[in-house]
Amino acid sequence: MFPDTHQIHFSYMSKKTGIIGAGIAGLAVAIRLAAKGHDVHVFEKNSWPGGKLSELRDSGFRFDMGPSLFTMPWLVDELYTLAGKDPKEHFTYEQLDTLCNYLFEDGTLIKAFRKPEDFGPEIENKTRDSAQSVLGFLEKAENIYNLTQNVFINRALHKLSNLTQRSFLKAFIHVGSIDAFRSMHSRNNKTFNDSKTVRIFDRYATYTGSDPYQAPATLNMIAHLEHNTGAFFPENGMYGIVSSLYELAISLGVNFHFNEPVKEILFSGRNATGILTGTRSYPFNFIVSDVDVHTLYGNILKSKPIPIKPANLSSSALVFYWGINKPFPGLDLHNILFSNNYKEEFRQLFSNQDVYIDPTIYIFNQII
Repeated sequence: MFPDTHQIHFSYMSKKTGIIGAGIAGLAVAIRLAAKGHDVHVFEKNSWPGGKLSELRDSGFRFDMGPSLFTMPWLVDELYTLAGKDPKEHFTYEQLDTLCNYLFEDGTLIKAFRKPEDFGPEIENKTRDSAQSVLGFLEKAENIYNLTQNVFINRALHKLSNLTQRSFLKAFIHVGSIDAFRSMHSRNNKTFNDSKTVRIFDRYATYTGSDPYQAPATLNMIAHLEHNTGAFFPENGMYGIVSSLYELAISLGVNFHFNEPVKEILFSGRNATGILTGTRSYPFNFIVSDVDVHTLYGNILKSKPIPIKPANLSSSALVFYWGINKPFPGLDLHNILFSNNYKEEFRQLFSNQDVYIDPTIYIFNQII
């Protein structure tokens, strides 16, 4: 839920901090710094917080826009704890009994039950794969996560000091175990016998906008987060995460500047010293960006060379918001209708930048 933010400048002389962007990461870092006594100002080009995680209200319907899957809720709880508040009094959510409904071209319906010991037999009953193969796969995914969480998730890989941490050295020693040298599809196709099972686990590449036929099998760790630790849903919908964190930030004294896009980060020599918006300039001792790296260096840091080699952009999606006044008992909260030719779909997306004639369809059956 909370990607690494890009820190431009850090100084211990003062605690006046400017944050560019009020997305989830911007809100999270604002709360963390405010809890440490910083004077925090968040600049957001929109008139609302949330960034990609937003909402749409129309004709009596409410739609969550952007991310629709909620994992690792304890990271949200942690923000309340850091602020000295009881998260249960401010933010509530429930664990899903069914993670997702998977529907295939021959009419097969596979339900991803909450417990792996229930999901395994479901796979065994509906495919040519065994329950044990699923449980073994999820155990392997957990192992990859445990080896890499303190390398890629909890710490910044680009910091040289982190490369000497025991967690990095442990991951390096067990580099073969994290499955970084083969594609996700190659690993999954070798593990399972049925294309339905392969597609179910290949789809986790799309969580990072990646192609399972090119992405490393290390990304199978994502299956661990959903199947072994669980999927959840906030009481007030996905935008309830934003609303709750925004209120928490306000309670800590965070200052929000909406409708005020940042035009430039100001420098004195090599040090960032402030932010220039369309209306005025602001001096800061800390500047943190919650902006996509391409946007940051393309629009805000035009005079600075990008510090990393530009990577391929992730895939996007064609989204429709349909408000329908009737229940659909055959659908759960999350539903996937798989393409019959998954490989060709990804070839069309990543090689031809086109939508395949038989696309995989995701239905987020939101009720609130």
